Amino acid sequence: MYYDILSGVFKTTYADLLQALEYERVERHAKAGREGSFVLRTVKGRPYWYLQISGKDRRLEYVYVGADSESLRSAINDAKRLRGAITPLRASLLATGGFQFVRQSSDVLSLLGDSGLFLSGAVLVGTNAFLSYQNAFGIRWKTLTIDTMRTRDIDFAQFSQFRVGVPLNVADNMKKALRDLEASPIWKSLSKKGWPYVYQLNDREKFDIEFLTPMIGPHQENPVPLPWLGVGAQPLRFMEYLVEGAFPAVAIVDKGAVLINLPDPGRFALHKLIVHERRSVAHLGKKEKDLAQAASMISFLSEKHPEYLENAWKDLTNGKPTWGEIVRRVARKLPEDVRKTESVSRILNSK
Repeated sequence: MYYDILSGVFKTTYADLLQALEYERVERHAKAGREGSFVLRTVKGRPYWYLQISGKDRRLEYVYVGADSESLRSAINDAKRLRGAITPLRASLLATGGFQFVRQSSDVLSLLGDSGLFLSGAVLVGTNAFLSYQNAFGIRWKTLTIDTMRTRDIDFAQFSQFRVGVPLNVADNMKKALRDLEASPIWKSLSKKGWPYVYQLNDREKFDIEFLTPMIGPHQENPVPLPWLGVGAQPLRFMEYLVEGAFPAVAIVDKGAVLINLPDPGRFALHKLIVHERRSVAHLGKKEKDLAQAASMISFLSEKHPEYLENAWKDLTNGKPTWGEIVRRVARKLPEDVRKTESVSRILNSK
């Protein structure tokens, strides 16, 4: 068994917390579920609402909410009511086995989540997404060794082009959040040109924030701008498959809970197999971690939600037979008990 199932109480509490965080007013006032208080301040003779929070070094910061109005007062009252519910729900999740991010991952998710990163459509990917699935599905991975949990970065992915509408512009908020994190841009080339897509926290331990995007066309290798975020992104193949169909989830952090976006779990599992294949031997540790995370996710989905894997496989191979060949080849490396599941057997025996 690759996982333990948490109680029904956990799942009910998680659903309540997710609903609270998804509530329109909490989305509108991104920090309403956190420590802080709404205050009315007069600027040039006019009243405006701000969220007063304790920032870095306990300095007070004021996040603009909007001009005073009857509708905004109603929204603030709703946000206050839900904030009161969020704190005990979070405590209940932790008491019943929930997973909490700590240290750098917690800080990054808190500040970038508050900036509106996820409201703009960004998706959490990589190891931190793997850890986040635990709360989303009411499980705890039994395979969480130091190696499978260890990560010195946190990755976010988003499309650089949108078919419908435009993304929420949070560039100014993102700039401030990165500054509060003391994150410096890192260029991968000798010349500091273009939009940086990696930011490194200025602490003793190197920790990177990396922004990714699907590769459009066969030769798109240079970073592309995501102006609504104020950052660049590294184009990667197969990324469009991973981020399509993302869903909202809850991440528990040091000071509260953050509404994030996670990849479809079936796509996450199959994408991990592809990433394993494409990594060079120089990244042997990461290759092994990819396979271990894929095995855990596939085992869980095969037993509890096989439809996710079936749909993910169908979407993967629709017009892209070479992608299916990669997955079949790597799936043969999975542990025997995972290979024997009905879902994996279908993949291995499909044409």
